[in-house]
Amino acid sequence: VCDTLLVTLAAQLATTPLLALVFQRVSVVSLVTNALVIPVQPALLVLGVIALISAFVFPPIALVVFPFVLVLLAWTISIVRLFADLPFAQVSIQISPVWVGLLYLSVLGVAIMTATRPTSWIRFGQFVRSRPVMTAIVSGGTCVLALLMAVVFSRPDGKLHVWWLDVGHGNAVLMQTPNGATVLIDGGRYPTRLLTALGDRLPFYDRTIDLLVVTHPDDFDTTALIDVLARYEIGAAITNGQPNVSATQAEIVEALADTRMIVGEQGTTVEFSDGVSIEVLSPMKTPTIDTSLGDGALVLRVTYRERSFLLTSDVSREQQEILMSEVDLTSDVVQVPDHATARSLSNRLPNAVQPSLAIVAIDPANGRGDPNPDTLALLEAIPTLRTDQIGTIHLYTDGVKVWYLPEKI
Repeated sequence: VCDTLLVTLAAQLATTPLLALVFQRVSVVSLVTNALVIPVQPALLVLGVIALISAFVFPPIALVVFPFVLVLLAWTISIVRLFADLPFAQVSIQISPVWVGLLYLSVLGVAIMTATRPTSWIRFGQFVRSRPVMTAIVSGGTCVLALLMAVVFSRPDGKLHVWWLDVGHGNAVLMQTPNGATVLIDGGRYPTRLLTALGDRLPFYDRTIDLLVVTHPDDFDTTALIDVLARYEIGAAITNGQPNVSATQAEIVEALADTRMIVGEQGTTVEFSDGVSIEVLSPMKTPTIDTSLGDGALVLRVTYRERSFLLTSDVSREQQEILMSEVDLTSDVVQVPDHATARSLSNRLPNAVQPSLAIVAIDPANGRGDPNPDTLALLEAIPTLRTDQIGTIHLYTDGVKVWYLPEKI
């Protein structure tokens, strides 16, 4: 039993960081669960092989052995389900790939030093064992210092940061204002990709999103928000107010029941104390359930001092024409609507916006063939960044200049 527990513990210690990185959750009952199911696994495997082979050679033997296999298998499955159903069976956790990599490199380094046992390593081990109190104080102080440094480096830097997150073929824009307020616009449909993207860019201690914007009730752009709403506290939310009967949208509405809600339409503006403003340019009025998602999608202009970003979500080509006739759309950066799909961009929009940079959020594995060559041809005179080519796109500005920071996360 001790050997089994030791092997199980070693395996769990080795894999838990990877589980936390990939799934953003770890089990707190796995050690007990494994201790109960692992002792029967050798018998299960041996009897299973015997039953399988005998089924082809002499079936009567298989008929005798298979019931024992089923008993052991039923025990295994029942124990796993029993502990998995406990309310405290797992905890959510988010960790940066950098920390996981450093952890495994450290473990590898210790393993190599232990195996080779150089003189300096032996002396270091003797020193540590002879001064346990000092070692504990130094180790604890190092951990505290590391946490303090992480807090310091995660503090806002006085600039507006805008990320077009690489979350697949969906819209997901994250912003951090100069004073550190966070804004999330849509989220795509893959919870793991969105939560990982947020965890990589928000401070590890921050579990608050000050403003959530749901541009339109499209499952492709909002499904991942369900998991975000379960893990982050939302300060306020803006929607286009369009009714929708999908199960996903109903779950989002229920999760936001206690959140301050704002129905955005042309003229709605959110002002932050650090000078950042978010202005709703479209739609002109609250869409009905019969309005197409593209016609009712929120179009936002984010402005900080002299610089502005036009966020178009999936606004339709027809709505773009209406918008150009009513609003000055001039902006420094424009997001190409609807992932640059066919007939998604009005021929006149680039001239109306006059951007210095265009952004295309797109998944290289999408089944629609996006981006459409004809749509990209309308942008040939404008420098364009695409998430399918470079991953997450990170722009930041001091209100005068705009910088692009390559990211490979």
